[in-house]
Amino acid sequence: MDESGVYKQQQQHDDDEELLLLRQQQDLLQRILQQQQQQQQQQEAEDAQQQDERQQHQQQQHQQQQQQQQQQQQQQQQQQQVVSPAGALQCVLPASTRWHCSSSSSSNGLTGDCLLYNNQQLEQQQQQQQQQH
Repeated sequence: MDESGVYKQQQQHDDDEELLLLRQQQDLLQRILQQQQQQQQQQEAEDAQQQDERQQHQQQQHQQQQQQQQQQQQQQQQQQQVVSPAGALQCVLPASTRWHCSSSSSSNGLTGDCLLYNNQQLEQQQQQQQQQH
């Protein structure tokens, strides 16, 4: 084999090695790109899941607030259903408050002289009436 043939063979061998290196680099770059794409997809999936969880949490909080508001409204409605015997007042009265109609009023208790007393005032009123008799 002459010198030019050896040179061509060496050149071919060098080209083959260079091609092989380029292919390996290309394969490596493709694998890196695939990994990056997978990581990006995973991150996007995690972000979407976190967003869903936040929305669910907000919905639960909103539902709880609505339930609390409904309960408060129901309690207020129940409290407002306390009606005085005379029918004149519709208000919330403490449990210790009573209506007392004086015995000197007319036989119709609704048109009589009715006053609001708490328990202590009512006892004092009754003691005063007993002392007068």
